Amino acid sequence: MNNAKPFGYSLLDFDYYMRFIDIFCETGEVPPADIDLDSDEPFKQYEDPLLNYIRGHASNPLLRLQILSSNICREAYRNVMGQFIFEILKFEKFERSAHLSQWEQAEKMTDWSLQKRETYGNALLTRLEQELGDDGFEMEEYKNLGDDANWERLTNDVQKSLRNRAEKRIKEQIELKSRPIDMKYQNDVEVLRSISEYYKMSEEEIGDAMKIYNGGWTAKEARQAVLLYKSAHKNPVIDEILSFMGRSTNEFGKRKLNLSKDGEIIVNHSSGSDIVGITIGKQLHSIMPAEMALFSDSQLETIFLKKYLTGNLQVFNHQSKMGHSPQQIGSDSAISKGPMIICIDTSNSMSYYMGHIHDLITYLAFLAEKKKKKCILISFSVNIVTVDLTEERRKQRANSFGRCQKGLSLPELYGGTDVTELLSEVNNLLNTSRNYTNADVLLISDFRIPQPSADTLSMIENNQKRGVWYLGLNMYGDIPEWCSIFNKIWKL
Repeated sequence: MNNAKPFGYSLLDFDYYMRFIDIFCETGEVPPADIDLDSDEPFKQYEDPLLNYIRGHASNPLLRLQILSSNICREAYRNVMGQFIFEILKFEKFERSAHLSQWEQAEKMTDWSLQKRETYGNALLTRLEQELGDDGFEMEEYKNLGDDANWERLTNDVQKSLRNRAEKRIKEQIELKSRPIDMKYQNDVEVLRSISEYYKMSEEEIGDAMKIYNGGWTAKEARQAVLLYKSAHKNPVIDEILSFMGRSTNEFGKRKLNLSKDGEIIVNHSSGSDIVGITIGKQLHSIMPAEMALFSDSQLETIFLKKYLTGNLQVFNHQSKMGHSPQQIGSDSAISKGPMIICIDTSNSMSYYMGHIHDLITYLAFLAEKKKKKCILISFSVNIVTVDLTEERRKQRANSFGRCQKGLSLPELYGGTDVTELLSEVNNLLNTSRNYTNADVLLISDFRIPQPSADTLSMIENNQKRGVWYLGLNMYGDIPEWCSIFNKIWKL
């Protein structure tokens, strides 16, 4: 990702700032400005007025407490800050475009010959003072344009003035656009709470529903997301598909530590219900009632916040965090998280079902993101088209805050149906990396499909032995006999 700054000044990309917001919303902690928020490139070490504002706003201890204790507050804040960041970056892009010619001229000044300086230098100084006088440029300091050192100083100062102007206008826009943030945040909180009460949904369910659309939302869109969430879980077939496709394995595919004695594991993760004592910390889910009483009293609230921020709250201690005196430290083998591979039949006979399929795929793409799985969409009929839905959701996130098109686009409908090329493409994906072990392959079709070759069926069986699940959703009609090789097929 290219974050090159013209003459040393520019804002970062949308994904960088939203990654910062995501970390804050998930942990309640304000990451330092130089944190590596991306696997390829960390935050730059330079003055960033937008990042400074975000960090300052997130440092409010009361806001941090709300974010940690409420999924509704978390999603409302994510929504408001995403829209704010989008507006600032949109303004910066416009500013850079409007003054692009000045940046280019300033860069070319380094190549001016002595003759060109003498011929056009004074006219240049007059124009620069008119354009940049308010940003610290004064033409009287650069009269001797034939002197190389003086000309180099002029070039550097012009670039500095352009940077000063860009930073000044960005800061003015941040100050202007940030004024209604707190009001918008409270309004969004009230919107989500009213939806939660009306539809009798928990805060966790509301939080998941808001993530389905993967970005900014209005009150109307929030209700649409909730209806999609409820629809997915109301249909027993869809609900079961989601549970199959969302099967969990060890977090991130890492090996899991355990403690053992005489070959028997004696400490592992627990539910957290095994209270064995009291300690100090900042785990709000384990807080003692006496500490919550401090927060409930307006005169003692400050004491609670100070204890929280310094990690000195009294909290319950659990057996899962203590353990015995083990003789040996060991580890369990990890099971990698396989991707979701969704295969859609786009033959003409499927046209009636595409609305239902669109909602299902939108939800599965969200579920894959929540489970930290990769999600691949393959459409097939007379040919195949493969799309990385994980990457598509990432790209769409910024657009959604700009009120652009939401949701995932389905491929166009074509003619007949042939699964041979599809299953071959699936097999190629499964063999590209060991990370594709334990993949969940879902075939959505009316199953008016000719029987594939014996070699193709054998290929499916071999992949199943590696932990791959072949699942099907039959939209209409009977299921061919050869499909008995699938792990499970549902009929809608």
